[in-house]
Amino acid sequence: MKEPSTFSAEQIEALTKDAGVLKNEAEALQHVIEEIPYDQSPPDGHSVTQILRLLDYAQLNYYHPVLEEGEKNTSAIHVEEHKSFEKTFEPDTEEETDVQQLLKKIAKHRKQIITTIKSISNWEAIVYVDDKEYTLYQFARKMIKFDQEQFKKIGQLVLSFTQEKESQRELDKLKSQRQQTAESTS
Repeated sequence: MKEPSTFSAEQIEALTKDAGVLKNEAEALQHVIEEIPYDQSPPDGHSVTQILRLLDYAQLNYYHPVLEEGEKNTSAIHVEEHKSFEKTFEPDTEEETDVQQLLKKIAKHRKQIITTIKSISNWEAIVYVDDKEYTLYQFARKMIKFDQEQFKKIGQLVLSFTQEKESQRELDKLKSQRQQTAESTS
């Protein structure tokens, strides 16, 4: 029989709630994604679509399998057995081209992860990642931090695209005013 978890019910509830943020963000993004050039990559990074694909790839091929193994009360989990998603993800494949479908998949897959999180009892299970040792709880927190970093990148891209669009409107307005001024003086 396993010892009781050293993580409080409040900590696990907060973890579950934080894990749900990705699902909520993906659902919210469905309403505004068509307003931005989501397939356009900035010179120094990935497009919104590529970041979303990375999020889904990571949760499907990395985080969820490890959490499922932890759900089985495994005392030690070696991530080497679960390929590192950062090494195996290919951003330029044509896997999912419909961004709305991709957002729905992200929400669906995160719902599955939340279900797994709710059924884990051994949060002290050890996860070995690149010769570093984490508890399963710390590993789940790393997943949430990764989600937050990726959505921060998406937010920065959305802001950049919005600012570009606004700047272009201002330039068009100035150009139109100059044309009207030139026509009225001639």
